[in-house]
Amino acid sequence: MMVFPGIKQVCSRESARWQRLFFALMAFQLSLPIAITGLVILLSARLPSMWENLGLTAIAGAFILGVVIQSLYAFAHLDRRWFACRSAAESINSLSWLFAIGAGAFQDNGETSGAAFQSTLAEVEGELRRSGGVVVPEIQAGMEIPNVMREIRALVWTRKREIYLSERIDDQIAWYQANSKRNLHRSRLVFVMVIIVQLAGSTFSIYSVNAGLDGAAVLGLLATLVASLIGWSQAKQYSELVEPYHVASIELTQLRNLLVKSSSEQDFLIRVSEAELAISREHTSWLARRGIFRSSRA
Repeated sequence: MMVFPGIKQVCSRESARWQRLFFALMAFQLSLPIAITGLVILLSARLPSMWENLGLTAIAGAFILGVVIQSLYAFAHLDRRWFACRSAAESINSLSWLFAIGAGAFQDNGETSGAAFQSTLAEVEGELRRSGGVVVPEIQAGMEIPNVMREIRALVWTRKREIYLSERIDDQIAWYQANSKRNLHRSRLVFVMVIIVQLAGSTFSIYSVNAGLDGAAVLGLLATLVASLIGWSQAKQYSELVEPYHVASIELTQLRNLLVKSSSEQDFLIRVSEAELAISREHTSWLARRGIFRSSRA
């Protein structure tokens, strides 16, 4: 089984950490308007002055929390750190496979390939510091090339192909397919939830008119809930990721067929480079959708 340099695990771990923090804060921020609207509805029920003061204080606190979270987005650059770490992890993943297979810039069988690989890892680490401002001490100890990578590199090309197909291509195709389906399901779920809340709002509005009720506060809460659901869906980019992941899985499946049909080592190495370029291209598109642009390394 393929083993990657330690720097890859560090970058993946940091990417997951910043991603979790980013979306946790976003979920909390999107829930604040709902909470504020709910408190306003409670305050409209003519509560005792003590409870009314507590409610107003809670509303003020919610607004202050919103300012704090927005300031974190502006100055801590949580999303940039997440993107930078993910970009570094993906680059190292692709570079590691190219080195282990002996493709791309690492076809030379001498020590120069190992030195070139480690030099490229250092470039990725430097880019991580510059673009994301991420400094992780363990990265410096993660530049060594694992023995497993050297062992794969020493195998005959047909055996390399078996490993590459099963551990890289098949795994990546499965990942694209699973995430395309997951995003499609979640996109549809949010769509249905928004429709249900909007129907509830229209129904309650008609009922309030006929019953002579003042339903403005409740309708405001429902409208806020709709806005929060749409905001969450757009932040997660459920709809936007369905098609790119589906297309990437189809492209990799086609490249897999070409890899299986490789009749020589040189043909196989060319196909490996093409596959890594396809994966890198999809990831570059993923970054571009978030306003980050970089050149492909594969």
